[in-house]
Amino acid sequence: MATGVVLWGCGSLEEERSKEQTALSGGRSALLRSPSAIFTATRAPSQTVPPASSPTKTLTPLPSTIATRRPTATWTPNGRGVPWNAPTATPTLKRPFAKVAETYEAMGVTVTMNIPPDAQDLSLSCESSAAKMAAQYFKPNPPAGFTDWEWYFIKTIPRHCNPHRGYRGKIDGTVSVGCADPNGYGTYAEPVAEALTNAGVPASVEYGVDYQRIAREVRRNHPVIVWVSGRPDAPTYEVDPETQAEYMLLLGEHVWLVIGVSADNKSFLVNDPAGGLQYWVYAFPRWDVFRGMSVVVGV
Repeated sequence: MATGVVLWGCGSLEEERSKEQTALSGGRSALLRSPSAIFTATRAPSQTVPPASSPTKTLTPLPSTIATRRPTATWTPNGRGVPWNAPTATPTLKRPFAKVAETYEAMGVTVTMNIPPDAQDLSLSCESSAAKMAAQYFKPNPPAGFTDWEWYFIKTIPRHCNPHRGYRGKIDGTVSVGCADPNGYGTYAEPVAEALTNAGVPASVEYGVDYQRIAREVRRNHPVIVWVSGRPDAPTYEVDPETQAEYMLLLGEHVWLVIGVSADNKSFLVNDPAGGLQYWVYAFPRWDVFRGMSVVVGV
């Protein structure tokens, strides 16, 4: 960020000092140490000022480029520069506001959305719980026929062994990469985003997302669902027999809803459906194994 900005719209600080030294040469340098003397001369160039113990002498008017210069400003809490001990004066030169504004950088601020945490209703309904928290932020009431957002997603997301096409396994079962009951796994971004959009809440599926992108979306008031895992297991792969597309499975698959970002964009506030917790994190565990899979809500 640029430093040494001259608030009254003239040149740089070094240029101003050079002009002052040139204009005030020849015995007037003492005026630089007394701003009140400068403005006394400006208000009444022909006035005689009797010193306390010396004969009366007439002050020579200063050049207009110096006489109308404002002294250095001090900053106040409201962000406006207020000159110290300065009468009202109109600068002879003005810099367009855009030229001044471009020398400043906006200070980072911590951003959080008012989305309270929610505990998932079933053993493996974390995706539906995260979608519920995001959906009711934009649309408090669920679609007709449902009294709760989470159960809208539980009932409307289809079931499929390929989690990119629906919910894999039993949603109230035990965690496993198996597809047959009573095992359960979860679902991925596409079915969740589709259910959100069908309910009137825009959502987009993203892959290859990085932390800076998450920070930008949160600052735009868009909560983001991210896929994580707290287990060290190696991923496994299967092929969808209908589409021949390969997909990845990672034991411990889970989701968080990102609702806040710190001023330095290095930590994030997340709502965790497991227990309805809320906390700040520095990273999304094993998010990279899911290839940065995310659902950005509200776009």
